[in-house]
Amino acid sequence: MRASLAAAALILAVAAPRAAHADDTFEQKADGAQIVRDLGELAWTLTAACDHGTDTEQRQCRHVRDARAAGLAGATLLVDAEPEALHVGAWNATKKSIALTLTACVLCEGVKVEDKTLYVVAGNAPRVEGGRVKATVLQDGARPFSDEAAAKAWLKSLRRLRVQLLVKVPEKAKWKIDGKEGVLFDVVGYRVVTPCDGGIVLASPPAATLDPDKARCRAATAEPADLPAGNGPDALTQSMVQAAMKPVVDAADTCFERYGVAGTAKLMITIASDGTVIDSQQVGEFQDTPTGKCIDKAMAKVSFPRTKKGRQTIGYPIVLQ
Repeated sequence: MRASLAAAALILAVAAPRAAHADDTFEQKADGAQIVRDLGELAWTLTAACDHGTDTEQRQCRHVRDARAAGLAGATLLVDAEPEALHVGAWNATKKSIALTLTACVLCEGVKVEDKTLYVVAGNAPRVEGGRVKATVLQDGARPFSDEAAAKAWLKSLRRLRVQLLVKVPEKAKWKIDGKEGVLFDVVGYRVVTPCDGGIVLASPPAATLDPDKARCRAATAEPADLPAGNGPDALTQSMVQAAMKPVVDAADTCFERYGVAGTAKLMITIASDGTVIDSQQVGEFQDTPTGKCIDKAMAKVSFPRTKKGRQTIGYPIVLQ
């Protein structure tokens, strides 16, 4: 454990009390819960061996780890899971519905903690299929709609999806299966929210609608104009680059809201004359982190306007704070 981890007490903050709407609601169970800001730090607390460095460093590491773990005993934690924990199916015209499956994937993509990748799940022990971690299914069902247009309109609201789990740390939180390892929580409750309108997609126990968060209702960026090859401007302008990169910045913002980790990602992007991204390399503070994966995933879908210029390479920083 390094000295920087001595600030582990900053991981959690006590949630503001909220009035219960019934004898058994999500809000009641969340009342007084500890909000997890950094899942990497939490995973470290529950798995650290503290066997590196000098004797003094190992003692300091164990002191921080054990003090932090003691604060988790019996506590209810509120964690933001991966949005991908909710699997949304296609419109089923026969059944007039969309299938929804919520899994207990908190971080099935993993988080880098010191020299290893840890996977955070809840519910029953996970399984590993094709080298990927699969978590317990929390709810499996379908949402009915009057017609396809209504279904498509609802799907647009999922762009800023937020999956929240209420969990507790069991007596045996560590697991290791088929070469993967990580942390397992007990599930107390869950809710899936569309923050833009405060709507509840799924919840157990029942949850009340939230106040809309208009800051998260930003419109999607329009596609770059599809100009014929060899036409268009001589080279990409700053405004063109910013417009094309907006979905990547939005994805980074979403991950910052989820994980609360500040820093700078630096992208080196090579672009063909037809606007295709030939290569994108990320350096900086988010390499091999959940936020870095969000950025790379969004970057894979980016294209730029066509230009008269041949291949060009640009640098693009993304600052989260």
